[in-house]
Amino acid sequence: MPPTDANGCVVIACRDLAANQAFLESLGFRLRSVFPADDPRELGLAGHGLAVLLRRSERDGGGHL
Repeated sequence: MPPTDANGCVVIACRDLAANQAFLESLGFRLRSVFPADDPRELGLAGHGLAVLLRRSERDGGGHL
């Protein structure tokens, strides 16, 4: 779940969680949550007043607030 101190949250569907996580971390985002821990399907990151939830999916793209 994204942190509550963010001003907004964007949910992004992606096939490669690790690659998207690395990209967002290169922009200054920090990893806040992993669910479930043993086989991640969602990663919560936060930075710059925004929360991003990366959700593993069969296809890339398709985001919502």
